[in-house]
Amino acid sequence: MDKYEKELLEKIKQSAKEMVVDRVELGELRLKRLVAMIYLLIKEKQERFDLLVGGGNSGIAVLEIVKMVYQKAGVDVPPIVLFPVIRPSNEKEVNFDKNLTARQLKNIKKLNRLLFVDDEIMRAQTAKICFETIRDFLGETKVNPCLSCTIVAENHFFVWRYELKGISVRFLPFSMVLQGYNGNFGYLIPQKLITSLGPVLGEPIDRNKALALLLGGKIKVVKDKIASFNCEVEKEIMSKTPEYSNEKQKFVKRIEKIVDEGIKEYKKGEILFRYLP
Repeated sequence: MDKYEKELLEKIKQSAKEMVVDRVELGELRLKRLVAMIYLLIKEKQERFDLLVGGGNSGIAVLEIVKMVYQKAGVDVPPIVLFPVIRPSNEKEVNFDKNLTARQLKNIKKLNRLLFVDDEIMRAQTAKICFETIRDFLGETKVNPCLSCTIVAENHFFVWRYELKGISVRFLPFSMVLQGYNGNFGYLIPQKLITSLGPVLGEPIDRNKALALLLGGKIKVVKDKIASFNCEVEKEIMSKTPEYSNEKQKFVKRIEKIVDEGIKEYKKGEILFRYLP
C-alpha cells in the first residue's frame, strides 16, 4: 500500500463515520442488489448451476433468499449444500460434521458448475473450505477437471489468494462494502423480534445468527470442537415466545416483498451492474 492508497483509505474511513446511514434502508438496498445479481445470472443470462453452496449462519440465510429468486424467476432450484464452517485464524484444520457432507452430496452424479453465495466476502476462507470439501468428497470421477465456481457476495476488499487444483473462480460482487457497515441484512429484523430471541440466543443478539434462524430455521453451533447445524433451538424459542411463529411469518413475507421489488427494479433498469449487461 503506497502513501496515496493509505491516504485514500483513511479518507474513506472518515467519510463513512460522518455519513448518516439508515441501517434498515441499507439492508434493503443491498438485499435488492443481491437479488438482482442472481436474477441476472439465472434468468437473463440463463446460467445453470449444478449446486448452490453456502457456509455458516450467513449461508443459511442467504441461500434461502437465493431460493426465493429462483422460484420467482420460474427456474428449478439446484441442489443446495450448506457447511457449518468455522473460519480458521490460521492454517489449522477446520472441523465440522463430516456426516453432513455425505448426506448432502450423496446424490450428486456430476458437478461442473457451482454457485457460492454470501452476504459479504473478504478473505474467502469459507468459500475455499467449501470448494475443497466438495471436490475432495466427490472425487475425480464426479467433478469436472476444471470445476467452475462462481462467487456472489458484497465485495469487502475481496482477495482470492488460494491455488486450488482443478478449481476456477469467478467473482461477481453485487455491491462494494460501505466501510464499517457489515451484516447489513440482519438489520432488516425488527428490534422487537430481535429482543424476543434474547432468552434463548443470549445477549447481545447476533443478528447474523438471528437471520439464519428466521429464514432457515437453524443456526450453526459448536460442541466439542465440532461444528454442526442445530434445528432444535427454534422449538425452544417457540415454547418460550408464543408470538414468535407469527412474527417470523411476517418477517419472511417482508423479505419476499423485498425480493419482488429487487427483481422489478432490476427489470426496469433501476439497478445496474457496470461490468455486466
